[in-house]
Amino acid sequence: MSEQIQKAWMDEKDRRSTLYEDGARDFVSFAKTKLGGSTCPCPCKNCRNRFRLEYDVVEDHLNLNGIDLSYRVWVLHGERRSQTSMEHPVVGNMEEKNIEEDGLGIENFVDAYMGHGIETGDIEPPFVPEPDLGKSLGGLEIV
Repeated sequence: MSEQIQKAWMDEKDRRSTLYEDGARDFVSFAKTKLGGSTCPCPCKNCRNRFRLEYDVVEDHLNLNGIDLSYRVWVLHGERRSQTSMEHPVVGNMEEKNIEEDGLGIENFVDAYMGHGIETGDIEPPFVPEPDLGKSLGGLEIV
C-alpha cells in the first residue's frame, strides 16, 4: 500500500496559513525521502523546476513565491503517477487531458532524445543533388 500524497495545500491562497506552510514542509520532506542528496528542483512559481536548490531554500521559495500550480504530479521529486491523490483531481483541463492521451509527456521526449522507438527503416535518405554537377558545368557560363 502506498502513502497518499495530500495536495490541498497547493490551492491555498494564503501562503502564511498553517495548511500551506505544513504542505510546503511536507513536500520538501517527501522530496528529501525520495531523492536524497542535498538539493532538488525548485517548483516555486519563479523557478518552475529549472534550478536545483538546497531543500531549505526550496521551502523558503515555496513560502515566498508559491508553488507552480501546473506541477500536479511531482515526478521530479520522486512521485509516481499511481501515487497521485485523487483528492483534488484536475478536471476540465483539456490540454492536460490531451497530452496524457496523446502521450506527449516528458517520457516521450526522453525516448526521442535517446533514440528509443525510432524505426530506422522509416527514415528516408536526404535528397542530395548530383555531386558532380559543378564539374560537368565547368566550361559553361551561367546567365
